[in-house]
Amino acid sequence: MAEINPQGYFTQDPALGGGTGAMSYLLDPSDPAGAYKALLAGTLYPKSTYNYENLTSRSPFTSGGPFDLLPTGEGATTLGMGYINPIFGLLTRGAISGRNAEALETLANQGILQTITPAEASSGFRKFMGYDYTPGTGEYRLSPAVELAIESSGGTPKEYFESQYKSQYGDASDLARYLDQIAYTTKGEFFQTDLFGNPTSWSKYVDRSGKIRPDALENWKKFGAEDKMGVLKYFKKKDQGTLAGTTDQGTIGGGEQISTPSQSSGGGKGPTLFKGPDGIMRENYIGTGATDDKGRTILSKMVRDNRGINSLKDRVSKRGGMGGV
Repeated sequence: MAEINPQGYFTQDPALGGGTGAMSYLLDPSDPAGAYKALLAGTLYPKSTYNYENLTSRSPFTSGGPFDLLPTGEGATTLGMGYINPIFGLLTRGAISGRNAEALETLANQGILQTITPAEASSGFRKFMGYDYTPGTGEYRLSPAVELAIESSGGTPKEYFESQYKSQYGDASDLARYLDQIAYTTKGEFFQTDLFGNPTSWSKYVDRSGKIRPDALENWKKFGAEDKMGVLKYFKKKDQGTLAGTTDQGTIGGGEQISTPSQSSGGGKGPTLFKGPDGIMRENYIGTGATDDKGRTILSKMVRDNRGINSLKDRVSKRGGMGGV
């Protein structure tokens, strides 16, 4: 098996060094997801609200900083490749421009952009490399509906497009990044159970051969936040269990008023009783939303009778025994 890189197993075409390429649409500029990605990565969007100049496939080298000299991510990549070899720099710049030309045309077809000057069809070597359009020949503007949406949002064009990408493709992008890491760490061996016979976290998303399951994205929306924590999720569960079983809120029992949803709003889940390892009865307020008079969340409260007595230690102390334990 070929060496698996930390990124790209699921998102890059096998011809470009990927593995299965099952989620390569996220980087494909002819797909809306990849076109959005290129728009953001190439900084092709307008710089500010109400400044909707024509957009072209030429990515800026810089994005601000002193004297506007701070390079963009792709500008830095181009400069780095050019430093190694000027020809590499030119090829990198050409590849980025070619991707951008495809992405802008895709977004125009989706109604996100308006075509001002149609892009010319590619020919020769560029056509041979799979590009459909010639970079630098097409000009576009944001569609009136998108301009209005940006102005209504109160944010910048960059913030608008980032929010659109996240809402539409954020989960798929996170899942692909997670599976790329799993492919790298397991060397492409997607075992469905661990050494103890328990299902592996990634078995919800891929089968043994690495094929994406039909319900992978839905499962990711349910379990992704926990699964991407890796082994840390087990420590989180352990900490939550410790808090639920042994934690008391500061000076509870000293006269603080407790407010719960059932008391303050007529609904919600009330506390439940439990006995701790020390034999003390407590009320468990976790999940009730209860707070004290200072707005702090209440986890549990000692339960005392009318005499203020709870445990054996309290009884001994009340009677004056054992030196006021």
